[in-house]
Amino acid sequence: MTDFPVSISPAGGLVIGAIAASYTFGGFSGGVAFDPNKVLVKSSSPPIVLTDFRLFNKSVDPGPGSFLKEMISYSSALTLTHDQNIFSIEFSGLSYDHPDTTTYRYRLEGLDNGRNEVGSDERTAVYNSLPQGEYTFRVQASSGHGTWSEPGVTLHLKVLPPWWKTIWFRTFYCSLIALLVWFAYRYRLRQIAREYSLRVEGRVNERTRIARELHDTLLQSIQGLILKIHAIAQRIPTADPTRQEIEKTLDYADQVLAEGRDRVRSLRFATVSDGDLSAAFQLVAEEASPDRTATFKTVVEGSVRELNPMIREESYSVGREAIINALNHSGGRNVEVEIIYDSSAFRLRIRDDGRGIAPGVLEKGGRADHWGLQGMRERANSIGAKLDLWSRPESGTEVELTVPATTAYRSLRSKPADSRSRVSASG
Repeated sequence: MTDFPVSISPAGGLVIGAIAASYTFGGFSGGVAFDPNKVLVKSSSPPIVLTDFRLFNKSVDPGPGSFLKEMISYSSALTLTHDQNIFSIEFSGLSYDHPDTTTYRYRLEGLDNGRNEVGSDERTAVYNSLPQGEYTFRVQASSGHGTWSEPGVTLHLKVLPPWWKTIWFRTFYCSLIALLVWFAYRYRLRQIAREYSLRVEGRVNERTRIARELHDTLLQSIQGLILKIHAIAQRIPTADPTRQEIEKTLDYADQVLAEGRDRVRSLRFATVSDGDLSAAFQLVAEEASPDRTATFKTVVEGSVRELNPMIREESYSVGREAIINALNHSGGRNVEVEIIYDSSAFRLRIRDDGRGIAPGVLEKGGRADHWGLQGMRERANSIGAKLDLWSRPESGTEVELTVPATTAYRSLRSKPADSRSRVSASG
C-alpha cells in the first residue's frame, strides 16, 4: 500500500490522507479510519435440512400407516417397496443473508457417478424408476464463497425387490423346477421300464414258444430217429464193423439230444423268480456235476430286490456258464457264487481255486471250438452290463457281472428280508 501525505484544512474541514495501510476520511460528523487488511470475510456455510419427500409428486406425511415414521428433517433412513421407486427429495439451506446466492450439490451414491450442483431455485432431487438396492443421498450447501457445509445431510434409502425377485421366491422357484425335473425323470424311467417289461414279456413268451416247439417237434423227431436207427443196428451182427460205427453215431446222437434238451431248459428258465436265483444255481451245480468232489457255495448279500426279467435271465445264463466251467474244467476244490443286491448295482461273482484259464485262451476270449466266454460277453453287452474276468494259472478264476441299479431293478424298494447275508453250501 502506498503512503499518501496528510493534508489538513485550516478550517478543520475534510482531511484526506493515508497513514501506513489505513485510509482516513473526514466528514461533517468527524473522521473515519478504514483498514482493508482488517476486513473480516464471512466464510461459514449455512446449515442444510431436508424439507419434503414426495412420492409420485405427492408429499408423504409421517404416520403409523406410512413408511415415513417421522418428519423427513429428522429421518436418517427410509425403506421403499419396488413400486415406490419414483420420488423426489426437497432440501434447503438455512441462510437468511442473501439466500438467493446459496448453491447446493447432491449425489445419490449407488446411482449417480458425480455430484449435481444446482442453484437456490432448484432445491429438488428427482429420481424415476429406481432399481432395487441400497442407496445413500448426500446434499451440501454453500453461501457462495466456495466453502461447502460439512458433512451436510445424509439419507439412507433401501428399495426392496418385487416378490418375484426375492431370495425366498427364487429358492422356491428353483426347488419347484428341480422337483418337476425329478418327477419328469421318474416318469420317464417308469415309462422306459414299462416298455422294457413289455418287450421282455414278449421275448420270454417267444422263447417259451420256441422251447415248446423244439421239444415237441425237433427233439421228439430226433428221439424217434435214434430209436429207428438203434432198431436197425440190432439186426446187424455184433462183429460187423458197420454196427460199431452205427453205435458210435448213436452215442453222438444221444449227446446232441442231451445238449438240445439242456438248451430247451435254459429257454424256459425265464420264469424263475428272484428268490430262487440262488437255488437255481445250486440246481445247476447238481445237474452239471452230480459226482463232484468240489465244495459249492452260494452267498446272497443285501436285501433281495426284484430284477427285471431280462436281467435275471441273462444273469442266470452267465452264471450258469461260469459255474459249469468252474466245476467241470477248473479242477478246483471250492466254487463260490456271490449274489449282491447293492443300491448302486446288481453284482454276480463266480470264483474258484482251480488251475485258471490259459493266457492265450483268455486273450482270444475263448477256444475256437467253444463259445462260452464269448457268449457270456455277448449276454452282458445285450443288457448294458459289465463283465470282468480275472484268472491266474494255479490260483483260480473269478468272473464278475455288474449291472447298474437303474437297469437291474424293477423297483427301488427292497423286499423284506430276515438277514442281509444268506449262505448256502453243498459238497
